[in-house]
Amino acid sequence: NGISIDSNISSTINAGTIHYVFDLYDNVNKKNITDSDLTLSHERLLHLFVYDQGLKEFSHLHPTFENGQWVTDINLPKNGKYWIWAQGTLASDGDEFSSFENVSVTNGQNSNPIPTTLGDIRTSSDGNSVATISGKAKAGASSMLMVKFTRNDGTNPEISDYLGAFAHAVIVSL
Repeated sequence: NGISIDSNISSTINAGTIHYVFDLYDNVNKKNITDSDLTLSHERLLHLFVYDQGLKEFSHLHPTFENGQWVTDINLPKNGKYWIWAQGTLASDGDEFSSFENVSVTNGQNSNPIPTTLGDIRTSSDGNSVATISGKAKAGASSMLMVKFTRNDGTNPEISDYLGAFAHAVIVSL
């Protein structure tokens, strides 16, 4: 999509909370993307998704534009390879973009094991709430994914609007 991330971090960093400072660069128009170049998408100008190769560490952040750069704090507690994805919508034409960079984290907690396969049904829990996704996504094709929310204590889950929608899905590569 012609948008790249230029950040203040090296490709290998120590575990912990980092102050992530970055530019979004439009390689076609040869300029940095500012907050005025973006329009709201899911109630925010910019979304940042951070996840590890074991698919256990995940953050959804909303960087702010300060002093000519995008900034946010990211907690990276475990060793391993992480993806940092920026996603936004250009105000000029309404085109969505996503750009990423990788970083390796050392001197932290043991890394999460890398899954050998994800299978057709995936379940995750925070202890009481459980989300189960079934179906198979295919690159370059439409797919139907079914999401079911339950609770281990037998109560009905309360699903509320978050960032303009009842659910969001992020499908990423390893």
